Amino acid sequence: MESNLPVCSEIRLAIIGLGYVGLPLAVEFGKKRSVVGFDINKGRIAELAEGTDSTQEVSPLDLSEARFLRFSSQVEAIRGQVEVHDPWVSEVEALRENGINLTLNPDLGSYNAVILPVAHHEFRNMGAKAVRDLGKPSAVIYDLKYVLSQSESDLRL
Repeated sequence: MESNLPVCSEIRLAIIGLGYVGLPLAVEFGKKRSVVGFDINKGRIAELAEGTDSTQEVSPLDLSEARFLRFSSQVEAIRGQVEVHDPWVSEVEALRENGINLTLNPDLGSYNAVILPVAHHEFRNMGAKAVRDLGKPSAVIYDLKYVLSQSESDLRL
């Protein structure tokens, strides 16, 4: 089976959210290739940039070995357009708490990647075809929470 996935060296990589999943992932990628670790929490970014992880998800040694990793809380650092659609989140709260304007109706066929970071029943009920239809023909479907079957997603944790 031929893959739709682009060549890894041609991908600009950013890990969004530096919690218990995102930070270790960003650190491991950062040991091998350029990656931006993005989080909206400026205090979190400051501590990580200083080589400290207060959550102790990664060691100071691991942080120091991730020489290709840079941290940012600025959306511009990821140099891409990110849209967030979450039927369970209030538009007002998302804007007030995180500075995020939610996308209420994602455009079909317009995304390079569709990332499913939560297992809301709305996403599960959409089914794989509807999720894939959100992306361009070569889009990557990254299912973090096993919403889709393994054969229906391109990448999973």
